Amino acid sequence: MAEYHSTCHPDHLEPLELEILHRRDAFRLPPKAVQDTLVEVFFKWVAPILPVVDRDAFLRQYESAEDSPSILLLQAMLMVASRCSTSEQRSKEYTVSPRTFYKKAKALYDAGYETNLITVVQAVVLLGAYWEGPDAFGRPLHINPNYCTVEPLTESDFVEYDGNAPSEPTGEVQARFFMEYVKLCQLMDLGLCLNLSARSTQDARSAGAAQCELGLNEWLVACPPELHWRQTRHTFLSAILFSTF
Repeated sequence: MAEYHSTCHPDHLEPLELEILHRRDAFRLPPKAVQDTLVEVFFKWVAPILPVVDRDAFLRQYESAEDSPSILLLQAMLMVASRCSTSEQRSKEYTVSPRTFYKKAKALYDAGYETNLITVVQAVVLLGAYWEGPDAFGRPLHINPNYCTVEPLTESDFVEYDGNAPSEPTGEVQARFFMEYVKLCQLMDLGLCLNLSARSTQDARSAGAAQCELGLNEWLVACPPELHWRQTRHTFLSAILFSTF
């Protein structure tokens, strides 16, 4: 049986706006057992690739009866996790639909329901992983460094916090994976900008392609051995990394 998110609604929304969200089932959640499965799937398969949710902080709220997590963030997490769930993990009484979760989260986002800007950013990053139809497959992720003002990631950025006491890192291999993944996305942007720019000449594209290839070779040489893909020895993270490469 489906559940409804129990929380006090923010004061900045008009009654009509809340009614519209209710009509769109924005606060409706799957049965608790389905939620538990999808949350587990999220942190096992999605979080290593999109590490935007603090596991300790989220689970503390998720398991609390008084301090529930953001409904916008939860719907976004369920949406992206439902892409990774298998038929064995899905409830026979409840249909897990990424599109349904996406529409609920999108309605909450469009209404400006969430006031915590960090939570909004987390949800938007996850919603960006949504696709509908086969045409979306194969689109590479890329990062334009001209739009970035933050310092490069370090392993200390992956230390999660439980209350005021720092906990153990989420995993050295996972941290190294994501740092290498970001580097690949930056190199991907270089190649895409050269191919899509109408102003670039053929000579500029050739020079840029050579620079991109050199960067990829340097990345491959510097990539940590534990993240290398080998046919006889590989992991989920190494497979994701080298499929992007």
